[in-house]
Amino acid sequence: ILEKDFLNGVLSNIKHLIFDKLEINIYFGVSNWVRSLSELKLSYLQAQEAADIKFFADDVDIIYYEEISIDKKTVIYPFDEEKEIINCLALCNKPMLNEKIDLFLDSLFNNCTQNKWYIKSLIIIFMGNLIKFCYDKNLNMKDIIDNKLFENVFKAERKEQLKNSILNFVYNISLKIEQMDKRNNIVKSAIEYIEKNYNKNISLESVSKEVYVTPTYLSILFKRELGINFIDFLHKYRIQKAQELLKNQNLKTYQVANLVGYNDEKYFSQLFKKYTGLTPSQFRDNF
Repeated sequence: ILEKDFLNGVLSNIKHLIFDKLEINIYFGVSNWVRSLSELKLSYLQAQEAADIKFFADDVDIIYYEEISIDKKTVIYPFDEEKEIINCLALCNKPMLNEKIDLFLDSLFNNCTQNKWYIKSLIIIFMGNLIKFCYDKNLNMKDIIDNKLFENVFKAERKEQLKNSILNFVYNISLKIEQMDKRNNIVKSAIEYIEKNYNKNISLESVSKEVYVTPTYLSILFKRELGINFIDFLHKYRIQKAQELLKNQNLKTYQVANLVGYNDEKYFSQLFKKYTGLTPSQFRDNF
C-alpha cells in the first residue's frame, strides 16, 4: 500500500508537470511488478491493458493492472438474481426490488471482489438486459435512461454508489410500468364501455366521464396505446357490428344504421364505404 501511495504521488507530479509545461493531459496504466528484464514485454502488455480502461473512466488517471485482472473462469454471472429483478419489475413488486438488487450485487462482489472494473462491466451488461426488457414492454426509454446513468456506474468507488445507480434506474422502469398499466386499464375500461353501448349516442366526452379522465387525455391514450384515435375506433367497431347485421336480409339499411348507433342512414353509408370500401348494399350483394 505504501509503495502504491508513493507511486501515485510520483505519477501525479509527472502529470501536473507535463500539463504545466505542455498543456497536455496524460494518464497511466501500471503493470504488476516484474523481477527480470525478460518480463518487460509482459509488463508492457499489462500496462497497456490497464490504460485501455481509461475508455470507460474519464476521471481516473492512474489505473493498476492488479485492479482489473481477474481469472474469468471463476466468475459466474448472477443470471438467477437478474431474473428475480426482472420478475419483480414485470409484477410491479417494487418493495422487493431493494432486496433483489442486494442479492445481485452480493453475487458479483463475492465472485470478483478485487476487480471493480469487471464488476462494473457486468453491471453494464445487466443494465443492457433491462433496457431490452423495457424495449419488449414498449416503454419510452427517453423517460427512463438518465444522461449520466452509465457514467455514474463507472465513476462509483463503493458498492453503495453502484447500488444507488441501479436502484434509480430500476425504480424509473418500475414507475413507467405502473403508469403504463394504469393507462392500459383506462383504455380497457373505455373499450368495454363502447362494446356494451356502441348502439347508443356515445361520444369521446361521454366515455371519458365513464372512465374518470378528461376527453383530451382519453384521446391521447387511445392514440398512444392502440395507434388509432377514439372516433376511428368507435366507427370501426360499429361498422364491424353492422357487417354482421347486414347478413340478415330482412333488415333494411336504415334499421342496421339505427342498431349500431347511427340515426342518419346517408352518413352511415358514407362511413361504411370509408371503412370497408363498399356501400352497405354492395357488401350485402357480395355476401
